[in-house]
Amino acid sequence: MVPHSQEVVSTYPSLSDRYRNVEILAPMVRACTLPLRKLTASYGADLVYSEEIIDQKIYNSKRVWDPSFKTWDYISQRDNSLVFQTAEDEKPKLIFQMGTNSGPGAQKAAMALLQDVAGFDVNMGCPKSFSIKGGMGSALLKKPEVATDILKTLRRTVPETMPVTCKVRLICDTQQPTGEELQDVIKRTSEFIKGCSDAGACAVALHTRTIPMRPRNPAIWPTFAQVQQLCPDVLLIPNGDFFDRRAIEAFRALMEQTAVPWSNSFMIARGGLYNPQMFDKTGKGMSLPKKEVLQEYMHLATRYGSPHQNTKWVLAQLLTNDTMYEGQPVKVIQQTLSRCKSHEALCNALGITHFDKAAYHPKAHTVNYFKEVIAPLSTEPTAVGDIKRPLESVADDDGEGQAKRPKPEAVEVA
Repeated sequence: MVPHSQEVVSTYPSLSDRYRNVEILAPMVRACTLPLRKLTASYGADLVYSEEIIDQKIYNSKRVWDPSFKTWDYISQRDNSLVFQTAEDEKPKLIFQMGTNSGPGAQKAAMALLQDVAGFDVNMGCPKSFSIKGGMGSALLKKPEVATDILKTLRRTVPETMPVTCKVRLICDTQQPTGEELQDVIKRTSEFIKGCSDAGACAVALHTRTIPMRPRNPAIWPTFAQVQQLCPDVLLIPNGDFFDRRAIEAFRALMEQTAVPWSNSFMIARGGLYNPQMFDKTGKGMSLPKKEVLQEYMHLATRYGSPHQNTKWVLAQLLTNDTMYEGQPVKVIQQTLSRCKSHEALCNALGITHFDKAAYHPKAHTVNYFKEVIAPLSTEPTAVGDIKRPLESVADDDGEGQAKRPKPEAVEVA
């Protein structure tokens, strides 16, 4: 814990407090859908980010209540696909990350989501060509006037009690800056971050990679302290290469050596995807058998009607760091999962025998469920034909649809 005298003082102190001494599930495309957000929150993630979603996709969608899965589904009015999904009980921890290139676009998206999220984050670090060509993501790092206008607009739009933040990278077009170039990068990044704070960001997540760096390139941790030192009034959150508790402690040790006051918070991406149980600050979660973790994820995917295509992809990511699974090479279960063409098949592959297919609409757990069953509904709560309440087969004694375990004490990827 950082002593009070060592804490940074933010321009928006009351909102910034929410981002102090916390561990956050970082936004990751395809990964940060409702089941993974709920799973990591149950292990101890203090805040969970949605995957980056473009502002236009949100304000061009309609909000529909699904009475079967008890979710609010944002359905595209262009092709009836699912854009975003949330459950009411996740709102206190849910931060929506948007991709945007303008204040008006960000404003329209925020207005559509106000009742469902706890805060908004603007992606200013994604280096993918789609984002850059659209003037979003890391393109904003070179357009500070646009970036600050977006934040100012959001700050004026949302309630005073709702945080507005952003996620950035080191501002540099080379992979490994050194010497004077690195010092210039730190200076430019610091100036950009200060501008974001002045514009209304109560916290800024710094991904300690440059724009062209990819996940295989190690994050440049030492730059965080240097940037923080130049931004003493900004609550900065480090992001990049936090794969386990040891990495978190190693970063803390690095910061202690610098004696630079900081937030004592972490934004965790691939570490939380590969091992969601790392959010258990007691360390007990890491001792759970991977089979139990996969089954917990499947229970949540079942409960919330996750399309089996996305569920299968996330299951594969959960096995990334494993070499063995249930006494066999992990590639055996990966191959089995890759052949699964339905939610039922995924349950069978993981030994979940109490999945009752008859309790669900025939198209449940598919992308077509949202297109053909949910999209036609009005935005007011209503019944959905013969779909039954899908909790009995997966709920525990608390009715939360999760397996019991000790409670913790407390795609841009990184």
